Amino acid sequence: MFLRTAVAITISAIIGFAVYFVLSPSIAEESLPKQQKVKAPSKPPEKFAKLKNPLKSPTDGEINEFISQVKSNSVKFFDQVMDGDKKFTNIRHIPKQSVKEFLAKLDAGETDKELAKKSLIEKRLFEGRAMYQIYCSNCHGANGAGHRPAAYRPGKKGKGGHNTCHGNQLESAPSTAHGFVNLRFTSLNAHYSIRRKGEGYAYWRVSTGNHELPPKSLSWKSSMPAWSGELSETEMWSAILGAYDLVKARPDEGDDKREVTGEPVKPPKTVDLIAKGRKIYYEKCSFCHGITGAGNGPPSKYMEPRPRNFQTNVFKFRSTISGFLPLDEDLFKLISRGIPGTSMEPYSRRAISNGLVPEEIWAVIYYIQTFGEDPEFNMWMLDEAYGMSRDRKDLMQWRYNNVVRIGAKPDETPELLARGKEVYRSSKCFSCHGDNGLGNGISVEGMKDDWKFPIYPRNLTKIWRYKGGRSVKDIFYRITTGINGTPMPAFLKSVPETDRWAVAYYVKSLQRKPVLKPFINALWTNEPLPDSPDDPAWEAAKRGDVFMFGNVVTPPRWRNNTIDHVIVKAIFNDDEIAIRLEWEDRFPNTIHLGADILSQKEQAAMKGGDKSFATALAASSPQVTYRDAIMLQFPQDKTKGMPYFLNGDKDNPVNLWWWRADYAPSRKALAEKILSNRDLAPLYRYVKQKGPEKTGRAALELNAKGIKEPFTTQDESSQALSSLAIFNDGVWSLVIKRPRLTSDSNDAQFINGSYIPFAINAWDGWNHNNGTKKSISKWSYIYLDRPETSKPMMMGVFAFFVSFGLLSQACLRRKKQG
Repeated sequence: MFLRTAVAITISAIIGFAVYFVLSPSIAEESLPKQQKVKAPSKPPEKFAKLKNPLKSPTDGEINEFISQVKSNSVKFFDQVMDGDKKFTNIRHIPKQSVKEFLAKLDAGETDKELAKKSLIEKRLFEGRAMYQIYCSNCHGANGAGHRPAAYRPGKKGKGGHNTCHGNQLESAPSTAHGFVNLRFTSLNAHYSIRRKGEGYAYWRVSTGNHELPPKSLSWKSSMPAWSGELSETEMWSAILGAYDLVKARPDEGDDKREVTGEPVKPPKTVDLIAKGRKIYYEKCSFCHGITGAGNGPPSKYMEPRPRNFQTNVFKFRSTISGFLPLDEDLFKLISRGIPGTSMEPYSRRAISNGLVPEEIWAVIYYIQTFGEDPEFNMWMLDEAYGMSRDRKDLMQWRYNNVVRIGAKPDETPELLARGKEVYRSSKCFSCHGDNGLGNGISVEGMKDDWKFPIYPRNLTKIWRYKGGRSVKDIFYRITTGINGTPMPAFLKSVPETDRWAVAYYVKSLQRKPVLKPFINALWTNEPLPDSPDDPAWEAAKRGDVFMFGNVVTPPRWRNNTIDHVIVKAIFNDDEIAIRLEWEDRFPNTIHLGADILSQKEQAAMKGGDKSFATALAASSPQVTYRDAIMLQFPQDKTKGMPYFLNGDKDNPVNLWWWRADYAPSRKALAEKILSNRDLAPLYRYVKQKGPEKTGRAALELNAKGIKEPFTTQDESSQALSSLAIFNDGVWSLVIKRPRLTSDSNDAQFINGSYIPFAINAWDGWNHNNGTKKSISKWSYIYLDRPETSKPMMMGVFAFFVSFGLLSQACLRRKKQG
């Protein structure tokens, strides 16, 4: 009897649990985000498999033509290369022994075809390195490590290896790839990349891009463009030649195993070491900084900020007094770690496998120090030349006597932070960096550096944008020494040291650490959803941070995005979902005088620099003609497979929610708000501009089948979005709402217990964003987490007792029969 009772209880419990499990909220398997495949395809299609780079083996005809060009001083380079430093077009600037010997013999009336061949290959290598830096470095990195200085990804100190964005001192391993497409951009140093693949594989990937990949290789999240429509075969092979050279590898060659051990020891500055530095600079640095160090290499016009001009002897980040040269050690730290928020990446062998060992970094530093404009007296003289100097300070190594001397760092206290806030105001830091450190002070407009390029103050809240380091000590040095070549002054003499420490701690307190998650939990409520972004209901919702990246996938490629971060929250009830977006934007742009361009197909004819990359524009131009805007993107039907991350594709269209600032808020209300704050009054012109008074929907629903096809606006009967936006002190906050479920098959549907993929596009009118010149993000996910109710539990208990009763009766009948 006991055994029968135990069996009845067990079976009843199983039935009750099954009923509870079926009725409880659950995540459907198909709603979970699919795992990204990270292994690249091992073999290209057969027609590419056996291809070899033709630029590595010049023909006799090519060699003879090259000799003829050298003799007539008319060597032909790619137009892209000539657009940079014009002096690159002279083969005599290539610091290679084979070139020197070839030219020497040619000058003596002798032609050596073998040396001519080697010189032609060196010329092609130069072009290849330049082509790589222009077209490939924006994703794969200037050093080929697959890192780009545009996004933020946390990591432990010593882990991740590469800190392109922040430097090792920030204990993070940034990667545009991780913040952009959920995959690191391929490191050319990796064992599965070109170091182990054939050149035909590389040509296949460069020419066809991601859309030609077979289904079982890289997934849709690859952002690799197809370059065959923009570059010739020779130009593509040239970039590939530069890529292989960059990692110092040929197909099937092993890795360079040089180890870096111990602390770097500074060697004496010698002529031989400078000569070594010249060669390294030529191969690693000249394509951005220019062959003559003028900061005008081929990619420089696309970069913001521009590469450093070494000829002026003006350096930003130093431990020395304002106006003085940095220590050699300052430069060593900078080259080793890179500069966050710029294209200057880390070059230490400790950071990347194909990086430089300490002696090579010192050699480059010593060579850079020969670029000074004053030929009579170079403040960076050879060590053995100090004894011959006519300057007494030089004999005493005067730079080392002008290091900023600081006392012990004080402890952080509430009183110290309060004092720092007072000094921040009294020293007028807010006039550039803004009241709350958002980089939107009244002095921003028209600000330029010493080279007459536009420059804007740092947003002190973004820890991933601190170029000289984000620690309290780093900030203290920037306040104390200033930043040479920029409007940032030195406060060494005007502010006491204790107050400088206080400001450093206050600035540190402004930094905000992002909440990095692959998905955002939407908050369930039984109440009506909030309409306004400042509604207290949003305080209970969990936030997620989505990092943005300039659209470099399709031309005209845009590297210099100013919207790099959006905070997302979501709340839903039985009927609706509301999504709150918050992003920093220095100025509100509520006028749009251009056309409504969204797709590449609608883009105007591209000219000049816009053929591939858009040149860096003066963001502070007085005439602002484009609005601020933001767009949410959802798959129309994610059960068919995920769409291409850049506005979908023909097989998997996307549903778009597009909000535009020229419809709301009204310029009048915004003007009243700005004028109520005396410090913001000069910004009144942003709401005073003449333009059409637009009425109607600020948020529209659209559909797209890829950025190369026109976007379509849904019929008015299908427009169900409502929105409200607020601009406050450099921050846009937007709430956009829609019914969770609709009858329109083009709409994304928000189902309980499921992950909803979303991505973001954003336009900053102040930065002249319009059309495909925009910030974009990877796919993230909103999870609709509805609360459990007591009904499943009650039904499970009811099923248990019913099952147990029936089984008990069955057992009793059997006992009577038996």
